Amino acid sequence: MSFVFFSEADGASVWNSISRTTTAPKPCFYTYNALAAGTDTLSTISASGYFNQVADQIDTNDIMYVVATDGTGLYRFTSAQGDTPVTITAFDATPSGSIVNADISASAAIAFSKLAALNSANILVGNGSNVATSVAMSGDTTISNAGVVTIGLATVTPAKMSTTANSRLVSLPVSFVTANQGTMTVYFNSDVTVNKVRALVTSALSGSDDGTITCKNNAGSSMSGGVVTLVASSPVASEATATPTTNNTFTSGQKMQLTVAKTTTGGAATVFIEYTVTG
Repeated sequence: MSFVFFSEADGASVWNSISRTTTAPKPCFYTYNALAAGTDTLSTISASGYFNQVADQIDTNDIMYVVATDGTGLYRFTSAQGDTPVTITAFDATPSGSIVNADISASAAIAFSKLAALNSANILVGNGSNVATSVAMSGDTTISNAGVVTIGLATVTPAKMSTTANSRLVSLPVSFVTANQGTMTVYFNSDVTVNKVRALVTSALSGSDDGTITCKNNAGSSMSGGVVTLVASSPVASEATATPTTNNTFTSGQKMQLTVAKTTTGGAATVFIEYTVTG
């Protein structure tokens, strides 16, 4: 039986052909002296191996490829003592840090069961030191060990939604008939910002003067840029728009006021209020 010895600890970069010497570390054949029949196995050799030849070529951290009767293996000396014969008292079959990514085949398909244990329903997340760490999903959502993600109650707020998702539209009819003119009210059930007010004529306005719709906040203060003007004699389907810039924010429960006015009676429209939910 033979053992091919490779020296790491001595730092040799180039070795000659297989030989042995007492003056320089080179690849060598070492003959194992079996103490008794059937003891030349990997388990026996790795526990206590006796080797003849030159003792001073063996050192801690050297690597030896062992060919035994029950298999082969690459081992690292963790201790070596004695003169001749040399006694190897322990091997490290897989030295710490000796396997790198390049050593693993792309088709290895390592079973998940051979990975480190991962707590039920936990996920791997890179921590601040760029190390994959087991953590429980928390915050707005949680995840079960079946992979089911649940969004928590009242966790999705308008601030976490896109502007498109937060956009809303409300409409109401207004009349320019003298008896029906006045201030109309729209209540909001969440915090909002009014972005635009449109008016669509549904009954032609009478002549002589324009019809106006003045938008105001909860306190009755007019919005800057918040007056919609429908010109006199506007036919059905005519439109007018206002884009308010101030006094156009409301908290939940507050009201928006729209004052409808026209000196000469006649005409009607539908008002559309475009707003964004902010809270």
